[in-house]
Amino acid sequence: ADPCVLVDWLLSKQWHDLDTLHQSLWQGLFAQPHKAA
Repeated sequence: ADPCVLVDWLLSKQWHDLDTLHQSLWQGLFAQPHKAA
């Protein structure tokens, strides 16, 4: 396999996982009522 393709796949998978984590964190924050201190 082409190393460049493998690197691209790993990076895209990593960023996808980060984006999913970020969305779940935001949903978790806004799911709970919270007030700015």
